[in-house]
Amino acid sequence: MPDVDERVRYAVLLTRIAHRDEAALADLILMTHHLLFAAVVRVLGDHARSEEAVQETYVQIWDTAALFDADRGSPHAWMSTLARRRAIDRVRSDTSSSKRDTAYHAAQYHRDHDEVFESVMTSLDADTVARELVELTALQRVAIELIYFSGLSYTEAGLRLGVPKATVKTRVRDGIQKLRVHMAPAST
Repeated sequence: MPDVDERVRYAVLLTRIAHRDEAALADLILMTHHLLFAAVVRVLGDHARSEEAVQETYVQIWDTAALFDADRGSPHAWMSTLARRRAIDRVRSDTSSSKRDTAYHAAQYHRDHDEVFESVMTSLDADTVARELVELTALQRVAIELIYFSGLSYTEAGLRLGVPKATVKTRVRDGIQKLRVHMAPAST
């Protein structure tokens, strides 16, 4: 915490900065950088991002120094509050950005699918398909159920079954071919 003399010097510098005195800003930066950096790095935890936030804080101080009111608090508290708010805004922005990215990628995700199986599913009722699934081997049936009924990707199904993605694809392909034979209309 700065002593009384430092508070007075900070207040004088802020008044000069409000009058667009660049030398006053340079002096303030030299005097307070370590204090503001400490406040910001506690929130962000990252050196480079904290430096950027402190730099943005000094730009904000330059733009808003005239708003500083010594009757409402010390210059140190005012500047530290600006710095902490800047850091918190960065955290919120990062969180929001991460959520947007996740939502975007989820919306862009297209799982592998088999058009033949989808056409079979749309043309036949679920009971018929369920009866025909009995004709498959257990491995084929489980793979198809995971992909088409549980909505897993081939990779996810492979992880669940403990087999490579290619093995899952092979089981699904073989099962689909077997279903195609069993479900094909008899030629007259």
